[in-house]
Amino acid sequence: MREILKPSEKRAWVAFYVSQACLRKEIGIRMARAKVVDLDTYAVLLALEDAPDRQLRMADLAETSMMSRSGLTRFVDRLEKKGLVERRNCADDRRGVHARLTEAGLQERNRAWPVYAETVADLFCRHMNAAEANTLTALLERTTAALEPDLPLLQEIRGKKRNAS
Repeated sequence: MREILKPSEKRAWVAFYVSQACLRKEIGIRMARAKVVDLDTYAVLLALEDAPDRQLRMADLAETSMMSRSGLTRFVDRLEKKGLVERRNCADDRRGVHARLTEAGLQERNRAWPVYAETVADLFCRHMNAAEANTLTALLERTTAALEPDLPLLQEIRGKKRNAS
């Protein structure tokens, strides 16, 4: 009978889990220090920026941003009050609602980009070479695809990879 986790698997999982938590925490600290939007806001604004017409159905945005639908609804309420997003009724479904990136939201996302990019480069990318980055990407994509094969973000990453080759 196979043991539940081999020591190497447990070490890998703990390293991934702790690293991800530490990275999110430090990225958040640096973004706050720079007085730009927080990491969750950045992720939502980026997802909307990359979407057709800079808008997504609320359900799709929740899935893309890895939030619950109710959590995203409350989050979008706060972003809407700040003028970063707006809600629009879906033309093809009277019950559906889109979240749409406003010009102010795009400006805030652009203002946060240098802080975000420099922080990711400093805290994450500098610790690996290109081959290691490719190996890590393949592993994480495979893991994500096994759990969420239709995740829009995963499809987007794969599409960009195909287009880049």
